[in-house]
Amino acid sequence: MRPKQLERLMCEHILIRDAHYPSSQTIHKYFNVSPRTALRDIGILRNVFKAPVEYDYTRRGFYYTKEGWNISNVADSRVNLLLSSPIGENLPSFGK
Repeated sequence: MRPKQLERLMCEHILIRDAHYPSSQTIHKYFNVSPRTALRDIGILRNVFKAPVEYDYTRRGFYYTKEGWNISNVADSRVNLLLSSPIGENLPSFGK
């Protein structure tokens, strides 16, 4: 995952978490990405980060079905898993 994509996902998470109900159209316009990329981002939140995200047809935007869900808990555990894997063992260590 590219840093720019990860940054966009974090911003999308904040919009959803703070109950702004962003739609794929909003994401498309705000982040200057294609409509397909906006939907793909929501799919990444659901499938990779296991976000409990759903679409509200009344408010026309995405929201979390579990109050208090936070992406950092999942992201931290995935980073730790990567670092403990054989791939992670070959990564350079910084600050040591």
